Formats: sequence, structure tokens, C-alpha cells
Amino acid sequence: MEREQGLTLGIGHPVPTLTSGHFICRDRSGVADYGENVGGVFTVGASAQVLDQKNCSCTLAANAYGDGRSVYMAGLPYNLGNRRLLLRAIFWTAAREAEMGIWFAENPATECFAYPTAGTFAVVNSEESCSTPSFTQQTEKRGAGSETDGV
Repeated sequence: MEREQGLTLGIGHPVPTLTSGHFICRDRSGVADYGENVGGVFTVGASAQVLDQKNCSCTLAANAYGDGRSVYMAGLPYNLGNRRLLLRAIFWTAAREAEMGIWFAENPATECFAYPTAGTFAVVNSEESCSTPSFTQQTEKRGAGSETDGV
């Protein structure tokens, strides 16, 4: 990725071709919030996959190179949707996509923290309303068993 700031900023740059169905964006709903638009960000390598853009400027990209992976995000103010987007980006960058499904809460507003050696887990609801969360423990889908109170 490169940010154009100089004399060629006014010159037309190619509109990025978006990659759909990428792991990072898989369960995203609605439009992502990247905060203030940086603008003028373009791909310079053919291997970068543009996952989202605004005004022809890349706002989210993923790149696999050699044995590594990287993710570019234009900005990421905290909200529930961005929290899930960041979590997915971390798992993808670490090449551990399959492990994301272990102790995984389906609702982006719910988090599941597991401590298997202690035999304990916690499910946290970040919404203002009560909900009955559903999460995956290892490969087995479970319910929390009771309504949460947002704690």
C-alpha cells in the first residue's frame, strides 16, 4: 500500500478491484466504519487484495507474501462491527483461521473467553439489551444456558 501525497495526487489512479468473500470480511454486516477517510491510498503490488474502498482509495486490504501476511486498515474506531473485523484480521494474519471457530460467539456483540485448563469460560454481552448468546466450544455449538445482563 502507498499513500499518494505529492504532485501526482490529482492524476487519475485506477479504481481498485474489490475481492469479495475474504475471511476477514466474511460475517460483516453493513458498511464498515474506518473513521476519517485518509484518502489517496493505492496498492503498489499485484498480490494485495483490496477488501474495501471509499472514493477510489483503499480502506481495507490483505496481502500474503512469502511466509507472512499483512493487513492494512485506514482507521478503526471502536464499535462492535469493527471489533469483529479486527479479530478476523488478527486470525487471518496469524494464518489461524480454523482456530477462530473455537470458543467463538456468533453474535458480534458477544464475546467468549475460555480458560480450558481451569475448566472455566465467560460469555460477555456488550449490547444494552438482554440476549441468549450462542457460541462454539471446540467444534460443538452450545448455548450459554441463561440470559446475560450485559456484564
